[in-house]
Amino acid sequence: MSTTTHHETTIDAPAGLPWIDIVREFDAPPDRVYAAHTDPELLKRWLGPRDLEMTVEEFDAALTEVESSAA
Repeated sequence: MSTTTHHETTIDAPAGLPWIDIVREFDAPPDRVYAAHTDPELLKRWLGPRDLEMTVEEFDAALTEVESSAA
């Protein structure tokens, strides 16, 4: 038996600033969440919807900045 916890997504879009912060916790180890955002085949599944097909023409998952709020 497995259990899943539903974590709410928070979205912060400050007026007048050119960014949106989207925060969500996942019931998965960090390496699997990272893979879902950096592996083109997993990214297609992640972005869904399941009844449509996505083609990834070009994909660059280069790490340009790391920010951590972990203490």
